[in-house]
Amino acid sequence: MEPIILASSSPRRQDILKMLNIPFRVIMPNIDESFTVGIDASETAELLAREKIIAVQRSLPSEQEIPWILSADTIVYQNGKIYGKPEDQDKAYEYLEPFSEVEIGNKCTIVGIVAKVQKKKDKNKKQF
Repeated sequence: MEPIILASSSPRRQDILKMLNIPFRVIMPNIDESFTVGIDASETAELLAREKIIAVQRSLPSEQEIPWILSADTIVYQNGKIYGKPEDQDKAYEYLEPFSEVEIGNKCTIVGIVAKVQKKKDKNKKQF
């Protein structure tokens, strides 16, 4: 089996593929992961997952055969606020503070989106 391309720097996603014995190689997408105001969390996660695939596709030579590109994004939000990736440990503590004060009935939502693309082989091209 040819390795898939994982368009993510997430160690957890790499662990999942290893656990499933799926061969992969990592290409970290270079995208802006800031959020657009007015787009809900699930749309934001889907947009970012798609943008990661597009960025990886563009980074590869046009003649390169692409078996599969797998991407994902996870968004955490509460009370209408989307929490991005913290830049450092201090920011992580700042992000976690509101969740430690959650009252019963006040929910935190986590949205996870997975996107994939498979480039079809050219039937007229000789395969060796």
